[in-house]
Amino acid sequence: MWVPEYPKNWQEMRATMFKLYGGKYCTKGIFMKLGHDGFVNVHHAVPLSKSLYQSEYYFLNGPWNLVPLCEKHHIKNHKHMRQDEIKGKYDYKLYSKSGKVSWARRFCWQLKRTWYYRKFNKRKGNEKLLWFWNYWESGERNLEKEMNRWPGKCLEDLL
Repeated sequence: MWVPEYPKNWQEMRATMFKLYGGKYCTKGIFMKLGHDGFVNVHHAVPLSKSLYQSEYYFLNGPWNLVPLCEKHHIKNHKHMRQDEIKGKYDYKLYSKSGKVSWARRFCWQLKRTWYYRKFNKRKGNEKLLWFWNYWESGERNLEKEMNRWPGKCLEDLL
């Protein structure tokens, strides 16, 4: 049985997403005005626990599936977890709001998140949800390479 864990480059992924969304940003509200104090976390919109195969795990660790949330909203999304179990807190005061990814890319990521959230939640048994070639060994290797490569690539695109 495949048991998903955080990837080896998770620290880099979180830092990259935080920079892509411009630091002081919670995707569930206006961060400063609604009293979302303290830390920002990076959240998997489609949970890793939904992945039954390694290729799905690599796919779900893409930038489209990661969103910054303040602690308040992150805990609401993880009702089954205690606050001290949630990893990856960033003090929002340490990061500038510069270097945001375009609104068009964020909109496309949101559409993709919505589509795959529904798809993974409607899964029947061991049904494979990605294109069939992603489950082949070569497809799985490509997804793993992409998962390990995107944090650096996204930051290069911003410069």
